Amino acid sequence: MVSPSTFARRSAAAGAVVWVLLLLVASSDSPQTEVIHKIVFFAILVIVPLGLAVAGDSLGSLWLYKLVVLVQPFAAVVTAASFFVSMGMRAALLASAWLILTGLVALFGLSRLIARGVYPLHELSIDAGLLYLPVAAGGSWFTVSEFNRLDTVRRLFC
Repeated sequence: MVSPSTFARRSAAAGAVVWVLLLLVASSDSPQTEVIHKIVFFAILVIVPLGLAVAGDSLGSLWLYKLVVLVQPFAAVVTAASFFVSMGMRAALLASAWLILTGLVALFGLSRLIARGVYPLHELSIDAGLLYLPVAAGGSWFTVSEFNRLDTVRRLFC
């Protein structure tokens, strides 16, 4: 059996291949939006699994780490598919796979932090990154934008 860290690195390699293939496919009418989509594809398919590979060599909930690493490729593919569906309920449902994954990653980061404490500091920075992933990778905001309710949210909070 392959270790979860190795699986995450292999997932990143496979994600890089998928990303290169997605570079050839148009996901938007606007050239500016197209570039943004390609960057998001790179993040969900390559950067996140590489970060998970680094995070696995420490304390924390091993079963949760294994779950996150195994679910990540599927969540990334489903999330990428949401870009090719018109905005609305269907796109939001597809994008919610990323919301669920980033929530699980944050729980894994919290379990690492609780199990180890705040020292050593280099591990604390990994925990902070895992906890920040739902915000940085936009699990919640991405789902809201795919639902096309971003204007409603702006009106509520701005």
